[in-house]
Amino acid sequence: MINKNNENGLFRRENDRYNYNIFLPREIPKENLLYQTYNWLRYDWDNLYPQRLLTTLSCPIHNAICNTKRTYSIGEGLNYDTSNIALSTFFERNDINTLLDRSMYDMILFGGFSWFVKWSLDLTRIVSIEHVNFSKVRIKYPDINGNFDGFYVSGDWREYLLSQRYTPQFVPKFCEDIRDNQTCYLMAHSNYSPILNYYPVPDYHAIIKWLDLDLDIATFHANNVKNGFVNTAFLSMPEVGDEKQQKLFVERVNRMYAGANNGGRLMVAFGGTTADGEAILPKFTPISTTNNADIYANLQTEIKTQIISGHGLNSPTLAGLSGQGGLGGNASEIKASVEIFQNTIIKNYQNPVLLKLKEILQINGFDDNISIKQTMPIRYIFSEALMEKITTPNELRKEMGLEPVEGGDVIPSLQPVQQTLF
Repeated sequence: MINKNNENGLFRRENDRYNYNIFLPREIPKENLLYQTYNWLRYDWDNLYPQRLLTTLSCPIHNAICNTKRTYSIGEGLNYDTSNIALSTFFERNDINTLLDRSMYDMILFGGFSWFVKWSLDLTRIVSIEHVNFSKVRIKYPDINGNFDGFYVSGDWREYLLSQRYTPQFVPKFCEDIRDNQTCYLMAHSNYSPILNYYPVPDYHAIIKWLDLDLDIATFHANNVKNGFVNTAFLSMPEVGDEKQQKLFVERVNRMYAGANNGGRLMVAFGGTTADGEAILPKFTPISTTNNADIYANLQTEIKTQIISGHGLNSPTLAGLSGQGGLGGNASEIKASVEIFQNTIIKNYQNPVLLKLKEILQINGFDDNISIKQTMPIRYIFSEALMEKITTPNELRKEMGLEPVEGGDVIPSLQPVQQTLF
């Protein structure tokens, strides 16, 4: 059956969760999701797409890569004219580096970010910028022309669907021509995506199933450890009681056999006779799965490869993951990998955030010449002979953690030559 409430241009089957299989605890009743008209566009069929993205951070490789992208995105902070006292005060009041850090992290996780902004009393400038977790924002249902004038923000969309708590609050869309010092506006950016109308999807969207698979394998191994590596087994039983009693028997045996996390599985069959026509006796037959070790190992390798590729990493070492060649090359090669990574991936997170910030700076009459101080994990490694030619003795001593010495602030090769007259 097709969901007719197709607000986002997505055709989903009611029993289909977009095949992500990243289930959140406590299923939401279908009647809470379908057949209802809301004032906002649902973010995927159940309005919980961002919440499912957050669960993928339980995947260690994915989490490490996202944190690496976050580190490179914020770099060493914002680069601006610190001599401008008014601009420095504005940035300090709004904790600009924290704002940029969280906004770029939202860009990495969701493909978009959002801010609360507020006008001054005289309506001439913006005095407040506050980060809003993008997973809490939904777009107001557009008009017939596809335009919308605001958003709905809820502290917990899933809890709202379950119990009507955290009621979504309407926040007007930020527009420079509409100003009210008593109103908080929402400024948002979403990367374009043909998959969802109006809403973004992250750049790792294509590997979500691989992230899901990695989580499933981790859960499987954890349950096996908790249950003492008990394998799947088959239990044949004679005909015992009616269907209700048999079902109760299976539940009790599974609780005893599989444990709290159902790491081992038990298949039970009732009835049947032997070749002599006599009723069968209870028989327990373990089914070994130890031969699957190579399958799991190969699958883990493939998962790692797919996740790294899906994130666009040209070198696993960028995320602290080991490659086939140790560090993956010499210092120059690693530096080149970092520059490629920053230019092709990281700037895609930085530029939208900086553009929105520049828009606010222009409204406030500030110079919008700002940028991110890029960070470099390693420096070029120079030979000792070259270091002696381009650095002073005290600079070298500082690198080695030694105290400076008198006369050590001049490069030896540049010291004046004393001429001796005969």
